[in-house]
Amino acid sequence: MIGHLRDTGNINERKIRLFAIACCRRLWDSIPKGACRDTIDVSERYINGLATKEELKKQYDIIDSLYEREEIEQSSDSYSYALSLARWAARQDRGMAEMGQRIVHYAMLLKPDIEAIFYADLLRDIFGPDPGNPPKIVPQLLTWNDGTILRMAERINKEGTWKLMPILADALEEAGCADPRILDHCRNCTRYVRGDWVVDAILHPRMEMNQSIGR
Repeated sequence: MIGHLRDTGNINERKIRLFAIACCRRLWDSIPKGACRDTIDVSERYINGLATKEELKKQYDIIDSLYEREEIEQSSDSYSYALSLARWAARQDRGMAEMGQRIVHYAMLLKPDIEAIFYADLLRDIFGPDPGNPPKIVPQLLTWNDGTILRMAERINKEGTWKLMPILADALEEAGCADPRILDHCRNCTRYVRGDWVVDAILHPRMEMNQSIGR
């Protein structure tokens, strides 16, 4: 699916980084504390505009030096896979499609019991069912009922409360949203991934599909 997104020109840095972080968060218990988790945290802050490219580069250099040392010492496969996962989550000098593919590769090595279909579903959670025609969130939806929809999306994103998604669908519909893709996704949601394509469109309505992130 990542290759398809690349071939159709619907891949971008923000969405792929969101996917990378979502993969890492899913495997959080298997990722050691310290530099690996710190790198993933900085990468997530970078996506949200809370860390600069320089900060991300500094953290990448830290994880990269540990990776090079591990290549020599080879202390354990799981630690090496975790280092590789964090290292790729912070890369800035490679194509986004390659980043996504490498993230999946090392995630599956670190946790081989998770089936490949999980990562395909995760991509759909972030890119949506039709990446070439993303949903449009009109400004009126964000101001409806004194900003109820925006506040609800912020709460869902902060707390990961996917059970609020059907309520969000009701609010969107009452505010005038008639896009079945949006309403069906919210009403049938059984989990929440930060970067969810509907919530992200509400929180970042002006974010173009090819826009860069960070400062």
